[in-house]
Amino acid sequence: MPTTGELFRYSSVLHAAIASVVTLLIAYEPLEIPRIISGGHAGMWFTMGYLMYLIAGPLGSLYFSSLYGDKRSVVGTISFIVYTVGVFVATFSLMYAGYHAGWMEHVYPIHNQGQQIPIPQIHQFLVNFVTPAGIGTILAGIGGLIGAVGAIRAERTS
Repeated sequence: MPTTGELFRYSSVLHAAIASVVTLLIAYEPLEIPRIISGGHAGMWFTMGYLMYLIAGPLGSLYFSSLYGDKRSVVGTISFIVYTVGVFVATFSLMYAGYHAGWMEHVYPIHNQGQQIPIPQIHQFLVNFVTPAGIGTILAGIGGLIGAVGAIRAERTS
């Protein structure tokens, strides 16, 4: 069984690989992500999810791995699970919502000349992702707090 620090280190490597794939997808022209991002509005949801993932995913996991080192901690393992689930739910719901709504706003009209999806309809789509993003953010925050407490406890018992 890996130590808590090793779990976070492995997670950091996995997050870095996922972040690299998402970055490459942004550059993949047929997905038209640059058009969605540069269009603003709904595309900002994608941008925020992406930036949050870069910070909380690879960097957050690497930070927690440095706190735990090679110590074993049940509290740290719980933190790892809650934090990782929270990060994925929060950031990927924002990226999916931003991509899809941005596509409706900025790409659909280009491929269907003269047709627009009404802005209130796009807004209604985005509203569906406020709760999942909020729940994910809360989970990541709680996981971070549990992780801090676990690291302090692990340090005191060693």
